[in-house]
Amino acid sequence: MQIDVINPKKTAMIVVDMQNDFVAAGAAMETPAVRAMAPKPAEGADLQSHKSIVLRKPTVTVPEGANTMSESKTTKVAVSGDEQAIQQIVMAVEESWNRHDMDAFAALLTVDAEWVNPVGMWWQGQANVKRAHQAYHESFLKETSRHTESLTIQQLTPDVAIVSGTYRMGDWTRPDTGQLVSNGKDRVTYVLVKQQGRWLIVRGHITDIDQKAAPFDPVKPG
Repeated sequence: MQIDVINPKKTAMIVVDMQNDFVAAGAAMETPAVRAMAPKPAEGADLQSHKSIVLRKPTVTVPEGANTMSESKTTKVAVSGDEQAIQQIVMAVEESWNRHDMDAFAALLTVDAEWVNPVGMWWQGQANVKRAHQAYHESFLKETSRHTESLTIQQLTPDVAIVSGTYRMGDWTRPDTGQLVSNGKDRVTYVLVKQQGRWLIVRGHITDIDQKAAPFDPVKPG
């Protein structure tokens, strides 16, 4: 069926399997015809963006069950430009955490960054966010690690993006009770802004996932 007129307000564009395995030259399942049509979805995305339609583009999806950094890297969908840069910044947070390198972590933040940790502490300014993380990574978090289980990027404007994700935490001991915490998961939300051509995190909010409460989620999947 041929459609001659498209109403942007009533139209959704779905792109399926535009991944490196199919698109990249020399890939295992390379399909030249798919690569040839790649510019068309990009044109459609630009058209919809110019019509003031908010596009929710899940450009990075790491499925549940990925339990190492290397696994996360192998499951990313093909992205380009800003989306790839956003993805790299977000994954660099995980890498700096696992190395306990708070200098590298702070370099991913804007000067006016703010951070809310899982127990509601609110740190304002890049220096304070770094200082708080440094203190914890020199004490009860000094041997822990975290790994991405799911990650979604939504670019709102050319200079603003939101990232939502789920992380699995390694074992750590609570400083107040001495209790060992195992198999913990966090939900994270980042707001990123593009400054002088580089994407940086301006807001971070981490929430512990209460596994006991999860069964009572009224809108849980399934």
